[in-house]
Amino acid sequence: MAGKSLNSDITWSQASNLTRDTIEADLNFYGFLIMQNMIKMETMPVINELHNAGLRAVMITGDNLLTALNVARKCNLVNKKNKVIFVDAYPPVEEEEQQKQARIEWHLAESFNEPTTIDPVYMKQLLLK
Repeated sequence: MAGKSLNSDITWSQASNLTRDTIEADLNFYGFLIMQNMIKMETMPVINELHNAGLRAVMITGDNLLTALNVARKCNLVNKKNKVIFVDAYPPVEEEEQQKQARIEWHLAESFNEPTTIDPVYMKQLLLK
């Protein structure tokens, strides 16, 4: 965890308009926060019962994608052998007199921080493995 003090005369509106780079510069380190996602004892039997009844269980969460995937794998919502692909779609943007085209980035869960552009034919082959 880290933080810093802001000038006491800054308003909420001004603070909410600061850039991320400004906010995250010159932080004081306070320590580490360790969190552990524990699956409740009743989770696995309920999910197994849903699967045995032919019902599909889904997870809806506001968690970080990798945290949610970890929990989903632990409780068998996602098979540990399955490949998981996260997709980010970006609209076209005009920056500094330059037009950036809309784009899609594919992230394999195993290499999440390395976005790639994957050919759709290759994507289909990858998913069918």
